[in-house]
Amino acid sequence: MLKNKKNIGIIILTIIVIILIIVLIYKTIIKNNNKPKIANTQNILENKLNGGSIYSDEQIKTGIDELNKIMKKKTNKNRVSVNGEKITEREIAFVDFQYNNSIINNSGEKINAEEQIIKEYLIEQDAKKEGITLNEEEIEKIEKKIKKQAQKGSEEIEAILKAVSMNYDEFIEFYIKRMKRLEVQTKWSLYIAEAIKSGELNTDNSEFNAKCKRCKKYAEDKEKAPQAVNLILELIEEYKELLKQKAKIEYIN
Repeated sequence: MLKNKKNIGIIILTIIVIILIIVLIYKTIIKNNNKPKIANTQNILENKLNGGSIYSDEQIKTGIDELNKIMKKKTNKNRVSVNGEKITEREIAFVDFQYNNSIINNSGEKINAEEQIIKEYLIEQDAKKEGITLNEEEIEKIEKKIKKQAQKGSEEIEAILKAVSMNYDEFIEFYIKRMKRLEVQTKWSLYIAEAIKSGELNTDNSEFNAKCKRCKKYAEDKEKAPQAVNLILELIEEYKELLKQKAKIEYIN
């Protein structure tokens, strides 16, 4: 039971840990002023979560109840098209749970799941354009890790399958697809951060380009490293918005 609780905790926490890892790597980029090596998210995650059980039985039950409520009657019906790629209502609902469940989000501020996944698709598309992908070893590692975490037949996994209205193979495929996307997103964020820091990222937005130049100057000055980190984070978000402005997004009723 302890092991299963830990695995469920890993599934729920993965998104947050990835975001924290990105921020930590940005600081390393500025501090060392070198092109970073891509951190292995799963290894860092494993180290951070090596202390045993993360959530109580009550918290896990609450999470599964919320998952059931959010995912109830959600299907693979298309809801949004991003540059021709379709996003289903089930995908949107799953993102809603991952970001807005009460276990990890107690601030009261809700993330718009639809807008969040649209940005994720835009990032994945831009990453593909820039040649940012996962190699076979990285993909195999993700698949093995997820299958190890989500052990078939365990009480918690069976409860999750019931909540999301999927069989085991469907859930594993769905979850692997999502984790691959998030891993690519991590790589993309590092790539864009480096491009901003080095001054190599140029767009047709003059205000954005001016900020990039200012960021490059900050990055070259060790005393202004905190400003550089903050500006990089700000510019990454602005760049996502620029991608969205250029994208063809259709909302499907």
